[in-house]
Amino acid sequence: MNIWYFITERFNFKATLPLFTILWAASLSLTHWQIVSAIVLYISIFIGFFCLRATDDIQSIKVDRITHPERGLVSGRINSAQLTQAIWLMITLIIFVNYFWGNVLAIIFIVFYYILFFSFKNKLPVLLKPFLSSFAFGYIVIYTSYVVNSYISSAQVLLGLFIWVSVIAHEYAHSVDADNRAQFFALISLIGYLLACILGSIFWLIANQPPLFIIILMLSTLYILFLEIQLIKKPSSEQAVKFYINGFLFFLLPCLGLIIDQILM
Repeated sequence: MNIWYFITERFNFKATLPLFTILWAASLSLTHWQIVSAIVLYISIFIGFFCLRATDDIQSIKVDRITHPERGLVSGRINSAQLTQAIWLMITLIIFVNYFWGNVLAIIFIVFYYILFFSFKNKLPVLLKPFLSSFAFGYIVIYTSYVVNSYISSAQVLLGLFIWVSVIAHEYAHSVDADNRAQFFALISLIGYLLACILGSIFWLIANQPPLFIIILMLSTLYILFLEIQLIKKPSSEQAVKFYINGFLFFLLPCLGLIIDQILM
């Protein structure tokens, strides 16, 4: 029951299923995939991100006692020891499944990456954390390419970078609060979204994709710039919360366009 409580509270399927389904399908659209590999990928991605979310929340219990005392891990409704055991069980399952299908190196790499990240997380500078914590989002594309085609093209690297930088920008924007660093974080977020737009545009040119991706990306960029101007003018948690969904839609909608283009081709 600890897992189910945690899912309903911190990993709600209404948000996570569309998020990871779009990223999974967009990554697959650049490959010549088979159904079995696609299923293994989806299970591994979904369980992997659940483990990341749960591990991050377990490590944040001390902080959440002050900022979010209502959460299950803080109140005791969710047993942290049992949730930790479940995390390691699921990681073992992912490694086993990927070993069976010959993809174990890609999984072992990301597992050790996040073991190191969480080991040093509290010692890392605040400005650096979003870069390291968000790495898994971009890695989805690399992992997919490795599993399905056993090679990684420049277009796939660029799509991964586009997603990764977008999530970094989202993290900075969503973290803005009314303090002396708020405008600085807002500016970093703005630079991040502009860089992501450039990376997405280069990806589109190199990958020689149909126009829907770039059309949606340009519209998403215009809207996110509008939100960023408001955030920079008045940096506050009220303005930052607008990025919670819109910051993800910035890269998810172009990725959805990429999927639609591939279906229509």
